[in-house]
Amino acid sequence: MATGMTFADALTGSVLAAKESAPMLLASHTFTPPSVKNIILTKNIKDFTILGGNSSVPNQRFLILTGQLPEPVERKPSLEGKVIVLDAGHGGADPGAVKNGYKEVHLNNAFTLKLASYLTKMGAKVVYTRDPNKNIFVGLSDRAKIANEAKADLFISIHHDSNISPQPRGLSLHYSSYRPAIETKDVYVLSGGDNYPFVSEDTERKVFIVKSGYATKALSYNGPNIAYDPTPSQAAVKSKSLAEDLAKSLVYPGIGISQIYSKTGVKDHNLFVTRWTAMPSVLVELGFMSNPDEIKLLANSSIQEKRAQAMAQAINDFYSK
Repeated sequence: MATGMTFADALTGSVLAAKESAPMLLASHTFTPPSVKNIILTKNIKDFTILGGNSSVPNQRFLILTGQLPEPVERKPSLEGKVIVLDAGHGGADPGAVKNGYKEVHLNNAFTLKLASYLTKMGAKVVYTRDPNKNIFVGLSDRAKIANEAKADLFISIHHDSNISPQPRGLSLHYSSYRPAIETKDVYVLSGGDNYPFVSEDTERKVFIVKSGYATKALSYNGPNIAYDPTPSQAAVKSKSLAEDLAKSLVYPGIGISQIYSKTGVKDHNLFVTRWTAMPSVLVELGFMSNPDEIKLLANSSIQEKRAQAMAQAINDFYSK
């Protein structure tokens, strides 16, 4: 028996095999043709000369060949069959935040590409709302449309935060319990401390239409007015759960969880791309570009790599539950 992956042992050993009137069987470290295993078992072969020793045919492979161990079951990558849409925030004429010598769009692009690499290795099919290698603009409604038409299993929007003050720092995750692309039963809008029953959303005017007594009125959704769904869809429930997992995975020395939005760093936030997508969806703010210390970490390629890997693993673990 010899490896069929390199020629030397099998080529020279074939002379000895012929002299001994013995068959030459070929194996590899990880795979054996069924015909070879069948010969061993049907002929009840008990004695072997392994040319090249363990480095040629490892002991575990030998035990499998001779029927002493079962063939290991090949495990499919946990994310195989999953379609994950990655949305690199901003682009084209919209650079996002510009702070401390960096443009948000460039940081978004770099992280998105790194995350995509790990997700692809884990078996996922990655779809971009815009190519991170190209500086083009894609509107928010088109980004949501791309995810919905792709029938994605997951939507992730990548961003970096900013503030007028250089003090805030830390990461945050955002999702939406209100999902007009799925259903709007029981939805209400919180405005000025009052709850208004939801009627519809007018995206052209950027307002929520709500009931106010016996009439209706419009409330801007670009301000502090937030729509909530107390009986959220499964997509929304999963979004919150995943957001909590991702928040923990993205913590890195020097980059903690921001409590500006909530104690956990996770907020039900009505952002356009998280509310108009029909699958679990989250928007990630990886840290504050406006903080002069944190931006050094956010722009570090090695740190980006480690956080992207940790985030991909958290996604993998989420689907393995």
